[in-house]
Amino acid sequence: MFLRKITKVQNIGKFHKGGVSGGEYEKFTLFYAGNGRGKTTLCAVLRSMKIDNATVIEDRRTL
Repeated sequence: MFLRKITKVQNIGKFHKGGVSGGEYEKFTLFYAGNGRGKTTLCAVLRSMKIDNATVIEDRRTL
């Protein structure tokens, strides 16, 4: 089983009120964006979900 879709990411890094557009994800999905657009933050969110541990993203929380 794997993640099918991300609908919203809020208050983490660059994602103040982040809505995610696009379709559903497959087994292999490529995320492409310019520098400083939140790719590493998204990876931290996915890593946090994978290991079921919120401490991975707590330092990235937006004030």
